[in-house]
Amino acid sequence: MIIQRKIAGPLVLTAQAFGQRRSNGGRLNLPHHDPRSAATAFLLGAQSDDGAWRDFALEPGESDSWLTAFVALVLTRVSHDPNAARAVERGVAVQRAVGFLLARARVDAASLPVWGYNSHVPPDADSTAHVALLLHATGHEDAPRAGRALLGWMQPDGGLATFRRSRHGDSWGQSHADVTGVAVRAMHRTGVDGALLAPTMEYLRAAMTPAGQWSSYWWTTDWFATAAVLRAFRELRTPFVADGTVSTLQQSPVPTTAFDAALQLSISRLLGDGQHRERRLLALLRRTQLADGSWESVPRLRVTNPYAGTSGHLRTGPVGVDQRRLYTTAHVLHALSRRIPPADLLSRSGEA
Repeated sequence: MIIQRKIAGPLVLTAQAFGQRRSNGGRLNLPHHDPRSAATAFLLGAQSDDGAWRDFALEPGESDSWLTAFVALVLTRVSHDPNAARAVERGVAVQRAVGFLLARARVDAASLPVWGYNSHVPPDADSTAHVALLLHATGHEDAPRAGRALLGWMQPDGGLATFRRSRHGDSWGQSHADVTGVAVRAMHRTGVDGALLAPTMEYLRAAMTPAGQWSSYWWTTDWFATAAVLRAFRELRTPFVADGTVSTLQQSPVPTTAFDAALQLSISRLLGDGQHRERRLLALLRRTQLADGSWESVPRLRVTNPYAGTSGHLRTGPVGVDQRRLYTTAHVLHALSRRIPPADLLSRSGEA
């Protein structure tokens, strides 16, 4: 991705811009350790017999479909592991996950497949988008139908709501940037007509805050929605003024948790800015990886009160944590699998 700056003008991302393990206090700290291999092994070992991954003890129960789609999608993007046997195991795990998700599919009014957080709650756009992306990544014939189903969540402003709800004042049925960023990529990849997606990209451009971020509805950090939208901009080659985003990132303190470090790492690489920050974030992720290959989880997923207001500072609700560390570990693995040279992931003296 190339960042172009006009003289005396704003920063714009144009269409082109886009071995042996040893525990140390419960953490990995080896001079030649690649954290991606250990994280992959952890996730493979956590898959249930029915092909699902389950985590988050929220009021509706644990997530299965949404989480399974996310973890399996991350595993399809792991291409660095030299262990041939594990590559085969990874492929088998992904296919088992696809089988689980196909068995859990529901159909909407147009007889299109849709998915939800789990079987106890209505289908939602975020879960369906992740399944559509996974089906596309694995070449499944139902991917286009899953992508078309997402149009059913599109709102008059072009964004996508998480749920199909129409009660007055119910913000669960309003456009959410953190969901729209994922959904528009799924629709684009699965062949939805680009003309139908133009209003969605305009919604995302207009939703940028003065700080150059996007407001997260379901997560306690706006960097989550920001990363989702930047991925959509890159994939759909959508130009936008990036000065505010770069400035806010540069002024933000380096995070102390793996979840937040992975978000900033993804954003930094999407913007092509901040190599010094990237090295510090990578060092933090190497240093904080646990001996089993996972990363410690922190409460970040918010079950937002649908009647608390739509502005970010008004959003309230219980905040959940992935107690099995599956989402956090897959989230970090996703950030680490984005074309990072292996040498940059190896521990160096003085960085542990």
